[in-house]
Parts: sequence; C-alpha cells; structure tokens
Amino acid sequence: MAVGDAPNHNYTIIQGSCKSTASDAGFPEDESDFTEFQEMLNASVSVHGRMNVTMTNGDKVYYSYEGSFSTDITKPFSQRWNLESGTGRYKSIKGNGTCSGIVHADGTGDMECIGTFSIGKSSGN
Repeated sequence: MAVGDAPNHNYTIIQGSCKSTASDAGFPEDESDFTEFQEMLNASVSVHGRMNVTMTNGDKVYYSYEGSFSTDITKPFSQRWNLESGTGRYKSIKGNGTCSGIVHADGTGDMECIGTFSIGKSSGN
C-alpha cells in the first residue's frame, strides 16, 4: 500500500512459511509460519514480525524479530530475534540472537541464525 507522503514509500504485510534444515545446538525446529510488516522507503526496507515455529516433537516456539534490508536483492539482509515463549517442553524458553542471509531471484532465500536460549535451568546456543 502506498503511504502517499513521499514517492516510493510503501507498507506491506506478508505471511509465509519456512522449513528448517539444520541446527548445531540440538534445537529441533521443523517448520514455521510468519507474519511480517514491512516499510519500504526508496531502496531501504525495515521489517518486524512474528514467527510461530513447530518443533519436531510438535511443541511450539514463538519468536519476534526486526531487521532491515535493501531492495537490491544482491545485498545481504540482517535481523535480530527474540524467543518470546513456547508450549510443552519449551514453555519457559527465552533467548535472542541475529540472522543474516540472502534472497534469490525466484523469491526464495537462505538464512543463518545464531544466538542463545534457555529453557528453565538448561541452556544452549
């Protein structure tokens, strides 16, 4: 949607899904759904959103995130994330970190995330 206050100033809300492929910390994410708000002004895009992750055992983990990227998809993007809560084994989860990645010409992308988390008295990264 065009904001109307300046050329090339738009708001967008998107939803999608992702499939996790690996975790070095034994954090068994399987697939996730996200809802994201984007604000584009000229060649810069800022985002914030929520990601609802289904773990391999069926429990859920809920993230919030924010970041920025260029409309030039040849440039990498970055974002910060926070683990907000979860269900089952992950009910008391908390954590934070960063992600970086690239977007491909077909609209798909690759992202690598790092950070720390704690679940009650145990933790990992």
